[in-house]
Amino acid sequence: MKTVDMKMPKTKKGGLGVPEAATISQRDEYPYGLRITLNEDQIKKLEHVMDYKPDTEVEIMASAKVLSVRSNDLAGGKKDRSVELQITGLACEGEGDMDKMSDEEYGKARKARKLR
Repeated sequence: MKTVDMKMPKTKKGGLGVPEAATISQRDEYPYGLRITLNEDQIKKLEHVMDYKPDTEVEIMASAKVLSVRSNDLAGGKKDRSVELQITGLACEGEGDMDKMSDEEYGKARKARKLR
């Protein structure tokens, strides 16, 4: 599947779809809801993500940019770590796409999804 660019559309005044009074942090190129953060539990499963640097492009069945990599030492020898990713492209296939399938593709999808 191809990913689709999820960048916010520009407004008539040249902004990125947010009110003129919005702060700089609110004027990100991509919607806040397309940003994910991996915390300690997820990082334990994907240790290599701590090797990434900000602006590194990564794929997660979507395209994303690493915005920050944080590691803080806490009392008691504990660590608090996080990696913040901005989803910039997204691939998604839904049932509506079946209209464009051949009969054979539809049959396979129907079996796979147990559609009726």
